[in-house]
Amino acid sequence: MLDSGTAKSEYKSDSISLICLSSEDNPKKEKAIEAVSLVLDSGTRITLAEFNLSMGILEGKTMQGVKVRIPIIKIQQAVFLGKSVTRIQELKNINLRKVPFFENPMEVKGIKATKNSDFLISGSSYSNGFSTMGSTSITFLLDGKYQKLCGFFGFDDIDGRRGRADIKLLADGKVIASWVDRTWKDGLGSLDSSLAGTKELSLVIEASVGSKINWCECLFFQAD
Repeated sequence: MLDSGTAKSEYKSDSISLICLSSEDNPKKEKAIEAVSLVLDSGTRITLAEFNLSMGILEGKTMQGVKVRIPIIKIQQAVFLGKSVTRIQELKNINLRKVPFFENPMEVKGIKATKNSDFLISGSSYSNGFSTMGSTSITFLLDGKYQKLCGFFGFDDIDGRRGRADIKLLADGKVIASWVDRTWKDGLGSLDSSLAGTKELSLVIEASVGSKINWCECLFFQAD
């Protein structure tokens, strides 16, 4: 299912675990990127895949190919992403390991990741990410290639207001970050975890009905 982060879900929230698109058919898997991640004074966060600065105007294209022109005075923060950075959906081995809502846990390979726009968290719009619905466990096979994970997450402003969730991030089976009884009212959460030497990273979400969570601008920084 293609999820833009803005439309109402066509499925009951207790019947689907992951909403995203496959990286399996993406010819750019694990391709290093050069881009700039911006925070505007409106609170909007956007990433430009191509950009050029001229006469106080930053011109470029978003990850979806949309052309934009942004006055420098409207930019609060800019982070330049070099070749040592990989987006979470550009990894090859993304596996949905368990779907707790089903009696028999499922093993699904090639979980689909997306580049949609308008992932809404706390009134801000994000241009790149994926969404989970309900209880989900996802594993990323890293093979020790990355030293850090950074990103943002939060309950969807439209479809996530009723849910609550406990979230754990595990590196090789050890909890390195956790959030208990998280709800939409908690607003924006940040991912900022060291991954040095990590072979396998797992995101485990135990959630109630209505827990649509957006995971945005999630970046893996490669080890030296």
